Amino acid sequence: MRTLQQLLVLRALTGVALGSSLPLAYSALAAAAPPSGRSLLVAYLTVNAAAGTLGGQVLSALLAARTNWKLPFLVIGAFGVALSPLPLLAGRHAGAQASAVAAEHVDSLGQLARLLRVPSNVLILAATLPGCLPWGVMGAYAIDYLAVDDGLGLRAASIALLFFAAGGLAGGLGLNAAVAALRRRSERTALRLLGPVAGCTLSLAIAPLSVIVNGSHGQAKGRLFFCCFAAGVLSFNSIPAVRLVLLNVNPPAQRGAAVGCYALLEYIGRGIGPYLVSRLTARVGRRRAFIDALLLWVWSATLFIALGLTLPGDEARAREEEEAGAAEAGAENGGKGERCAADVAL
Repeated sequence: MRTLQQLLVLRALTGVALGSSLPLAYSALAAAAPPSGRSLLVAYLTVNAAAGTLGGQVLSALLAARTNWKLPFLVIGAFGVALSPLPLLAGRHAGAQASAVAAEHVDSLGQLARLLRVPSNVLILAATLPGCLPWGVMGAYAIDYLAVDDGLGLRAASIALLFFAAGGLAGGLGLNAAVAALRRRSERTALRLLGPVAGCTLSLAIAPLSVIVNGSHGQAKGRLFFCCFAAGVLSFNSIPAVRLVLLNVNPPAQRGAAVGCYALLEYIGRGIGPYLVSRLTARVGRRRAFIDALLLWVWSATLFIALGLTLPGDEARAREEEEAGAAEAGAENGGKGERCAADVAL
């Protein structure tokens, strides 16, 4: 890889290869656990993926600063190649589930109208694109902004992002653990609270992030690290929450399409966020542009809060449809078994 054009082409090919991983992973997860047992599984998958992304950015920045820009690609690529066989260790049962999920995903690409008849889907999809713009901005500019604009240097900026990731792990796992515990006591209460709690914490995350953007942290690194941890706790928990909702309000044949639409909007938001902010920075300056991007979370938080009104009914309907489908499949299999027994008797 010697030119920027080659980098762009290879990055696009990477996106093509990984584009189906999110729908397949979450659909297979949903097939492996009942609705009451998905909270922590979704949290583990989502929060660790996000923390891994931030950790990769920090590692890449540190390696590039000490060597050159090519080495991070080799190191991160080696991690990917080394870990790629792990899904094969799940066994034949997981492989059969993945094949079934893949078939569902292909069949459900034309079901957009059906997805939009579910109010919770509409709220989440309407919140995803604007809500992912700030994440794209942070991923592209966070280390550079703290290290250069704020004068912290690469080491302190990397530590700050690690505090943000640690807060994200605590917040994402903590909220979903609380949801799982509350669901065992009162399922309807847990469903009504999940969206509002995720929305309120996401909107509250704007405060510590604004302190990070507007403050001068040269002599106040402790305050910076605390704000990064608090921002991670408050902002990360909305990600596994909305993905959990998508799994629980859609029947099996529709989950791949639902998560696929969500993933598409998420990738677009994270991709165009840095571009839009770069254009806005030329007009109003970098700090104002970052704050304006963060305010988009107010829109997403409002829609998440509205999930408290739609989620209980949508999940109940999806569960009824799933149980009806399972009963129908069982009846068909029973009929086939009876016919096979009759054939043997003959």
